[in-house]
Amino acid sequence: GNHFLELAAFQANGQRDLSFGTNGLALVKKGCAPSRKCDFMLAAMKVSPEGEIVIAYRVRDWNGSPSEWEKTRVLRFLPTGEPDPTFNGGNELVVPNMAKQNEAQIGFRDQKIVLAGSNRMQGGADDITVAEISRDGSLSSFNHSGTFSFKLAKEAVAKSLAIQADGKILVSGLTSTN
Repeated sequence: GNHFLELAAFQANGQRDLSFGTNGLALVKKGCAPSRKCDFMLAAMKVSPEGEIVIAYRVRDWNGSPSEWEKTRVLRFLPTGEPDPTFNGGNELVVPNMAKQNEAQIGFRDQKIVLAGSNRMQGGADDITVAEISRDGSLSSFNHSGTFSFKLAKEAVAKSLAIQADGKILVSGLTSTN
């Protein structure tokens, strides 16, 4: 069967917040057709300064082509647990050049989402990709295309992301020379 993502909300006293989503749960199924066999893998989740919940995840569609298996998707929820209709029409954004690793890092600057993750490039090495997503759920004009990829060494996995006060993006990662 399919594996989906569920978000749960709890009040400060530890009780489930039943006003969040449906009975305290928000189900993420976006990225998989109902007739397909899919696995969802959460890569990151963070609450924006505006109180919205941003998740980055991957979907492995076992019936689809391998190139579609693990593309990173971003979805934004309202504080109520409903998909934000002002973010890509309430749908996920598939981030180009970011796939393969089940990890991503989320940050915010100028009301935009900044995402760092990894991508398997031609030749088999993993590069780090940084993407910036506008409030409306589209890629921003960051680096002209909304994304930027770079190498650390042979393989790289983005492990942390920070935004400095002047807007500069810092990314660190694990790397291998083997």
